[in-house]
Amino acid sequence: MHRQIPITVVTYNGEFLEIPKLMYFDCDLVVYVGIYNARTYDINDCIVVRKAFGFLYGNDLWQTFDFKSIAEFIEFRDNYCGQTEDVCCTITYNGCLVTYNDTKITFKAA
Repeated sequence: MHRQIPITVVTYNGEFLEIPKLMYFDCDLVVYVGIYNARTYDINDCIVVRKAFGFLYGNDLWQTFDFKSIAEFIEFRDNYCGQTEDVCCTITYNGCLVTYNDTKITFKAA
């Protein structure tokens, strides 16, 4: 059984959910896509724009307000899911660790 990470999602494939929903996703299947401008309307029909963290799970695009950056997501995922036995090695280039926002990049053994 895969470990799962709780994420409160606000959109599914570009459509806002009626209310934010807490969902559980397999830790190793959540793929970061980018930061999006999520647009919706308030009670007065004014456009409200918020930054939303986008990720793929399977072929579906989800968005959440839980994270502001990929580094924040990676830290949350690693703390919540723990170190998995699938992680093999850190990636290096010319003998230096490859990092993104001070987070080591790793890959899984096939």
